Order: sequence, then C-alpha cells, then structure tokens
Amino acid sequence: LLVSAVRDGAGPGLLWCNETLHTVMAALGVEEDGGIVARGWWRIEAGACLRPELPQRTGKKVYSFAEAVDAAGAVIERKGKPLAWGGTMRLCVRNTRFEIGDHKDCTGRGLTAQGFAAIELAGRSGATMKFQEP
Repeated sequence: LLVSAVRDGAGPGLLWCNETLHTVMAALGVEEDGGIVARGWWRIEAGACLRPELPQRTGKKVYSFAEAVDAAGAVIERKGKPLAWGGTMRLCVRNTRFEIGDHKDCTGRGLTAQGFAAIELAGRSGATMKFQEP
C-alpha cells in the first residue's frame, strides 16, 4: 500500500519516478522572489522514485527537466536525440551540481539552456513526473 501511494504521487510537492532501465539525472526550477531558480542534479536509479525538497516560498509552479545517462554519465540517445524529459521553459544548467537564478545568455556564460516542463501545483496535493522511454 505504501509503495502504491508513493508511485501514485500521494503527498505534497513533486515526485519523480524513473520507469526506464537507465539512471536519470533530474533538475528542478522553482519560482522564488519573482524569478526562477534552477537547481540540479538529483540521481534517480532505474525503477526508483524521488521527491525533491521544495523551498517553503515556492510559487504555484515548478519546472522539471531530466535526462537518461549511461554508467560514464554521458546522455543516452535514441534515434540521434537525447533521451530527455522537459518542456518549453528555457533555463540554464551545467554538467555539475548547480543553483542558477539568471537565465539570460546561458551559452555566453558557459552554461547550457535546457527546456523544462512547467508543472502546476496550485490546488493539487502533489504531482508525479514519470520518466518512460518512448
């Protein structure tokens, strides 16, 4: 029953579930003080779920980006494209652990811009992002 509740996203905040055969590295964007702060990376093993801690002042939306990686940490590709889950909100990331609040000119600052998916939390007890292969 407890495992089922975790998989169904019971509980507040965001739950990431890795339903692939690969390790997934995930990053989170949160609305703070009128802007978005992106943080990463969280490691989610194949078949596991993880609930990232959200700051108390988090807005009504969070943003999620994740990519599958091999044992050496390289991004796994399918049909010439990275095996990744995101959306249209472009936020800066880097290869190592990060916390970034300024998302202008990512490449000019030696960072990478990735598309994050917007997840509305207002009026919901929680949300689950399931990472699956296409």
